[in-house]
Amino acid sequence: MIKAIIIEDEDLSAKRLVRLLGELRTDVQLVQRLESVDDTVHYLRNHQHEIDLIFLDIHLSDGHSFEVFNQVDIDLPIIFTTAYDKYALQAFRQTSIDYLMKPLQAEDVSRALEKFDRLFHKRTEEEIPDYLTLLQALKPAKTDLKKRFLVQVGAKMRSVAIEEVHLFYAENKACFLITNEGRRYDINYTLEKLMQQLDETQFFRLNRKVIAHIQSIQEVYQFSKSRFRVTLTHSPGFDIFISLERMGAFKKWMNQ
Repeated sequence: MIKAIIIEDEDLSAKRLVRLLGELRTDVQLVQRLESVDDTVHYLRNHQHEIDLIFLDIHLSDGHSFEVFNQVDIDLPIIFTTAYDKYALQAFRQTSIDYLMKPLQAEDVSRALEKFDRLFHKRTEEEIPDYLTLLQALKPAKTDLKKRFLVQVGAKMRSVAIEEVHLFYAENKACFLITNEGRRYDINYTLEKLMQQLDETQFFRLNRKVIAHIQSIQEVYQFSKSRFRVTLTHSPGFDIFISLERMGAFKKWMNQ
């Protein structure tokens, strides 16, 4: 029996993959579905030895799956699911992994599992792909970084330059920015969309609710065994925490 996990934040894609696996194979046991970087890191740190195969979406609810590889050494076969351009992913076919283009098709899932069958029992340590290098090579260059935001102040509108932004945060299905002067503005974005347009050397997604500029960080201290508390120059009105799993990536960002 092949014990597999699905790491996918889109319900429809996850359900489609579960259905296709059920139709194609009786020897694949799905033991877990995960939806975020944080949950994936925590699970793999504790249960990686219990599974045989990973289905991994490149885009997750709280960031790219690149972040998982920064925090956990993974030596399991991975079948990626992605909406990336097919041409850009040919490198994956040259390694002992495969990928599934969305929307998922039965023949593609079957092909990937057949490749897993051929490689799994004879895989050696030397054949383990360098997943982080592969993913970083495929990570799209940000050529259109966000430079300013049009915001509304009463009946008037103004432009807020990216250099003025202290942090972004999500609350009650809305997204806001706070400037260096502490002013708050509602913006028509999601944090996921913002991270695709921000300079990642300047901005970091602390958790599911907050993206902070590096100059906004005042101090970080351990709050509990699993969380660190972050103090910013201007608070969004609630406490901000970073999970233990994200601290490695956070320290690397702060020290680059």
